[in-house]
Amino acid sequence: MKISPICRFAAVLLAGRLSGAPDSGAPVEAPTPAGFHALAIGDAAPDFSLPGIDGKTYSLADFKDAPYLMVIFLSNHCPVSHAAQTRLIPLVARTKGKGLAVVAINPNNPAGLQIDELGYTKYDDTFDGMKGYAKESGFNFPYLYDGDTQVTAKAYGCLCTPHVFIFDAARHLCYVGRYDDSDQPDSASVHSSDTANAVDALLAGNPVPVASTRPWGCATKWLMLRKVVADFNETWSKLPVSVEPIDAAGVSALARNSTNKLRVINVWAT
Repeated sequence: MKISPICRFAAVLLAGRLSGAPDSGAPVEAPTPAGFHALAIGDAAPDFSLPGIDGKTYSLADFKDAPYLMVIFLSNHCPVSHAAQTRLIPLVARTKGKGLAVVAINPNNPAGLQIDELGYTKYDDTFDGMKGYAKESGFNFPYLYDGDTQVTAKAYGCLCTPHVFIFDAARHLCYVGRYDDSDQPDSASVHSSDTANAVDALLAGNPVPVASTRPWGCATKWLMLRKVVADFNETWSKLPVSVEPIDAAGVSALARNSTNKLRVINVWAT
């Protein structure tokens, strides 16, 4: 399928991601909707009432017995979110019964998701998609949907997925920001385990070593952008496409690249 792979890849980066390396330069400014409010350290956790994929409706009261609460915004489509969850799932397992409750929220409205951002998963960001994705990924925490109204995402100031908020027993914010400094699933690629460090410090009765970091990942898919996204998807769907069969020998020839130019091979995951 020949659809200008370099342009498609660039579009994903420009339209879907916040900043690249989390500590380099200023973050890209993404538009936010009316009612958006960024929480600061010490702020109270906004309440919510959201449906979970398990058929229950959750609010802050459902976690009232936990000394600490992590609210983490995740999504089905985002590769940075995928990487974070590979470290979140074992963190939840090893802290079970030690005083930490974890709840994940999908902030995205499917209408805000460009078609070329679906190259990392077979699931979209719909509520039904969340069910299959969470089961396949082995989520060991509630997974809630906020995409219809995005009231909770705006109240917390969710800029992207992943975006982490950790609250103390009084439900005041004591850590906010990125999950860690890697967008790769390989734990060896992590050099700063910001969320795990915050959790371990709190459970040990110590202050959080770094209370605020800059979140990074795939920008929240706001419903207000649905017209822009719909127009993009319509244009994308009309691009000329040629489909040619290829065998193992052909793949080998592509990989060898007998030209003196850079060859980019974009494999569509679905």
